[in-house]
Amino acid sequence: MQRQATLASQPWEVWVGRQGDTSAGTDDANRPVVTYVPHGQALAALTCDLKNFIDDVVANGTADMGARGTSQAFSSAWYLTDVFGGFQLWTGSDAASLHASLTCVIQ
Repeated sequence: MQRQATLASQPWEVWVGRQGDTSAGTDDANRPVVTYVPHGQALAALTCDLKNFIDDVVANGTADMGARGTSQAFSSAWYLTDVFGGFQLWTGSDAASLHASLTCVIQ
């Protein structure tokens, strides 16, 4: 974990890493990837303004880059190309009742 943030009235663990293998493309493999994980209790649903997350990643881009060895800091001039939402199973074997709901607004 790189740092913590509070967005959409929820505490988040912020993980920063490198994009990784880009053998099929031309992008720098050391470009940053930032992941927000709910801290504490898992979320059943979230309604938020996605711009708050974008503002957070841009505001902390230089510090995140320095701490994690990525090649660039996030910039407000970049285009948003990917957003993922969902869940990952960490323990247990019965996933029959799992569901997730994510609603974000970009303004």
